Amino acid sequence: MLSEFSPKVRTTFGHPFEKLEDFFSNYGLSPQIVNIDPNRHSTIVGKYGTHISIPPQSLVDLSNNPVTEKVQIHLLEVFTKREIVLSQTFTTSEDKLLDMGGQVYIQASKNHMPLKLIKPIPVDIPSVSGVRNPVGMKLYQGSTSITRSFGESPVFDWKSSERKKLPISKRNGKKYYRFYLLDFNWVGCGAQPSKRSPQSMVSAKYVNAAGKLDDSMAILSLDNRRSVVKMHASGQRFTSFNLPLNEPAHLLIFGLQQGQAYAGFSKIANLSNNLIRVELKPVDGSDLLIYFYELDKNSQYEMKS
Repeated sequence: MLSEFSPKVRTTFGHPFEKLEDFFSNYGLSPQIVNIDPNRHSTIVGKYGTHISIPPQSLVDLSNNPVTEKVQIHLLEVFTKREIVLSQTFTTSEDKLLDMGGQVYIQASKNHMPLKLIKPIPVDIPSVSGVRNPVGMKLYQGSTSITRSFGESPVFDWKSSERKKLPISKRNGKKYYRFYLLDFNWVGCGAQPSKRSPQSMVSAKYVNAAGKLDDSMAILSLDNRRSVVKMHASGQRFTSFNLPLNEPAHLLIFGLQQGQAYAGFSKIANLSNNLIRVELKPVDGSDLLIYFYELDKNSQYEMKS
């Protein structure tokens, strides 16, 4: 059960959030950090089972000098809808929906300075349930959206990196998608829904007794897919395009007004072109995290925890 009215949302330092970016910075995901010797072959295994193989002499600094001393590998795995929201790596590519089979962020550093790759390194991402077309997965790379409306801030977007379908390999009875990383960045395995499927333009509007929010966001989670969409914002309205018609989903709208958080959560039996109205109520930071967990809870397949 969500908590009752709280006059202000506060960070761990006791100050109200001024914008949603403050909230995400405070509750963001922490990467796994592993120290390796760049002169030797190293294999890193993430908590979800991602395998990264780093051959010797694969890393250089930003001036292209070889790195010979201990370095840190940063690995962030995103496999649940809660993690997609907290990392803000929503599952669209140029406003086209993606079913994501896992996404990871990989970076190397030495003395807090980023490093570069001079050799491609193999990465294996485990295959997961809930993907409509597991054999149709392709590689996508983190980028910036070019389809946002005028006035919107830069938004993360997935850019197609490889037209070929990713090969599937087996290790210890489990299936993995194999690709080679050329640059440190966000990478993910994704597949677009069939072009023959009927599509809808989903619109939503929030109703808030306290008035217009200072900063707001609407996210749409498709229950039968590993897909979470950040909707286009325009005042109190939000819109998303190219969504499958007549599929169940959950809509979460949340935001801030003078440091106080508001949120509304709505179940959608079937996606359609009709306007969805969501009533907001005051919440605190922990309530928002509960809503994010609800996106996984309401998915019609097993989610990793």
